[in-house]
Order: sequence, then C-alpha cells, then structure tokens
Amino acid sequence: MSNNERLTEYKDISDNVRHYGNIHFVQLTILITITAGILALLFTSNPPLSIYVKNVIQYAGLIVTILFYIIIESSLYLWKYFVKRAAELEKTLAYEQYSKLTDKRIFKYRPGTCGIRIFCFILIVFWIFTICCDQQF
Repeated sequence: MSNNERLTEYKDISDNVRHYGNIHFVQLTILITITAGILALLFTSNPPLSIYVKNVIQYAGLIVTILFYIIIESSLYLWKYFVKRAAELEKTLAYEQYSKLTDKRIFKYRPGTCGIRIFCFILIVFWIFTICCDQQF
C-alpha cells in the first residue's frame, strides 16, 4: 500500500471516528426524547390509564432503554475499531493524533462513555422500579 493510499484511508477513518463520536450524542438525544414522551404519557394522561396500559408503557420504556444501550455500545465498538486502525496507520504516516489516544489508561475509561452508560443504567433501574412498584404510579 502506498503512502497516498494510506493517507486516503487515514482521512476516511478520521471521518468515521468523528461520525461515531458525534453519533453518541445524537443517540442520547433521541433516547431522552423518547423517554420524556413515554413519561409524559405515563404520568400526565387524562383520564388515568388502566393498569394494563400502564404496564405496557412501562415495559416499552424498559425495552427502548435496553435497545438504545445496545445501539450505543455498538457504535462505541465501531469508534474504538476506527481509532485503533487510525493509530496503526499513523505509524507509517508519522502522525500522532490517534496513537496517543489509544493509551490503555485513557482509552479504556472515557468519561463521556461512562456517563452515557451510567445514564442508561439509571433509566433501566427506574423502569424496573416503576414496573415493580406499579401501585404507586
């Protein structure tokens, strides 16, 4: 592979890294919007919802949260893959943009990723709580 081909691949990979880095916040925004809609439906409906409908909505909230968590983890996996590939290419291109980022201590625990995981975990616990304590909601 020539240097021009490596540089072209590096540019494409950089675009992919940027895309998957930004998509986390898009996914989080969509999750928050859907959750807000479900919560509004669940807690502000007039007349009050039947127990059956409430249960369906609560399970829907739990399922949506779990599905979004899986989607977010999938895009994180792709982001990590592209960062590692960019770091490999940098060895031949004499760049250091991504190779420094793959340091094990920094790469493993990204604060933004941990925050999104914690947020999803809190939502999952919330939905389980609303399902288990159905009489109070």
